[in-house]
Amino acid sequence: MFLELWQTATRFDPGKGGAVSWALTVAHRRAIDRVGASQSSRDRDMRVGIRDREELP
Repeated sequence: MFLELWQTATRFDPGKGGAVSWALTVAHRRAIDRVGASQSSRDRDMRVGIRDREELP
């Protein structure tokens, strides 16, 4: 997380809010991305599992 903040520090605009708020927003967005990726992975696994099961004799 800290590395991402360091690498994207140029995106911070003090005119839009404080540094802590910006860091929390970055963390929140990262968490949402992880949940979405996890859900997509489960959905994909289910589709493949259902397809493979239907192919069994």
